[in-house]
Amino acid sequence: MVFSLRIPDELDSRLRAAAAARYMSLNALILHALDKSPVLQGVEVPKVAREPGKLFSEAEALAIAKSPVVAAPVASAKPSKAETRAFMAQKRLERQGK
Repeated sequence: MVFSLRIPDELDSRLRAAAAARYMSLNALILHALDKSPVLQGVEVPKVAREPGKLFSEAEALAIAKSPVVAAPVASAKPSKAETRAFMAQKRLERQGK
């Protein structure tokens, strides 16, 4: 497989220095680092089983629910028409002194 990496300049220079110190190519150093990476060691991908009629599996729905984007406060959402009517009715009653 062939792909290009966009490595920041500072990291690129450190990797090249480390590869030269070990008398190996940059490619070999990166492959060795990936092979020994604790991130990749023992990682099992959960099997996702979708039920008919469901958009997400239980694992996906849980991950989405824990997402900071989804967990943002819902209070900033626009109120429904019924909520707006109830609020305005309450304000009218307050103005009338009731």
